[in-house]
Amino acid sequence: MRKHFNFCLLLASALLALNGCSGEGDQQRTLMRGILSWTASAEMIAKARLRGDVPNGYSGLALSRCEEEVATLVGQVTEGAPALYQLPAKLKEAAAAVASGNKQAAEQSVAALHQARSNIQRETAGS
Repeated sequence: MRKHFNFCLLLASALLALNGCSGEGDQQRTLMRGILSWTASAEMIAKARLRGDVPNGYSGLALSRCEEEVATLVGQVTEGAPALYQLPAKLKEAAAAVASGNKQAAEQSVAALHQARSNIQRETAGS
């Protein structure tokens, strides 16, 4: 009887541990979706500003919000590609370039941001 109890206890512990691991993986995937979504939003906002479709005040506030959200989410990721940890800086650079009105610098920054996001998507697709 004691062996059966120990086995059940061991099995329950293993199931709890697996459930904990699964929850962590789900949380990390949710964080990555959030990071990629906020980054894509920043790209769209920056491109709209460069086309003159949205006012500078709106785009500045919206890009700042994207920066904050990405930085917060990246800070919660437990393991990620180096490009992931560079996203907040790339967002800040793109927002500054858009705000400066230097179209060439802004386009280059937005392209670099897009490339970083694409690389991260590719790297995380397999996990």
